[in-house]
Amino acid sequence: ATARRPACADGGRVCSATAAERVEVVALAVGSADLRYANLSAVGKLPPPVEVTVRCEYDATDPPAVISAAFTNLLNALVVKFDLPTRLAAPTQATAFACSQVLDLSLAEVAATFGSGASCSFTGGNALKVTFGPDATAVPSDSLKLRSLAVMASAAGASLKTLNSSFAIGQPAQPTVPKVVLSASSTSVGVCDDLGLDGSSSSGS
Repeated sequence: ATARRPACADGGRVCSATAAERVEVVALAVGSADLRYANLSAVGKLPPPVEVTVRCEYDATDPPAVISAAFTNLLNALVVKFDLPTRLAAPTQATAFACSQVLDLSLAEVAATFGSGASCSFTGGNALKVTFGPDATAVPSDSLKLRSLAVMASAAGASLKTLNSSFAIGQPAQPTVPKVVLSASSTSVGVCDDLGLDGSSSSGS
């Protein structure tokens, strides 16, 4: 038995503290902080201890877990996907909000990692998007952590929230690669002629 809540340290439904049916003993006792009554004996005046069988009533679903996190192809955002739809993705939370509500980062750390003015939003029931601001410093393989007790599944009856959940940022699926195209103002120039180069046809920057 454990008095810890949630009972499982990892926030899940099943662990050694909840896995087995067990028998507990319930016994009554009498005590008093008043010295005039502290020595009174209740022997023979209380019902005997009672044995009770304890069975665990498991939560309907596990808390959401991160299954992937990667940069978008344009490298201007990060998408974190969960294995289950989250309650934070409800319509009332569909607009942008401070990333510190979901990620274990202070406001200053959010700005330093994702750039000034960075924000978070849910683009689907199980997809969290972090939109970067100017001067973001996050790079692939950086480690992030969900704020404990902030994310819960949207399923009816769910009550468990994520605990101690960390993840690494992955590479984009198809990263944007710069393609440089230069057009010269002339194919031949003299020693003292000017040469203009136009890079406006370049892409992927």
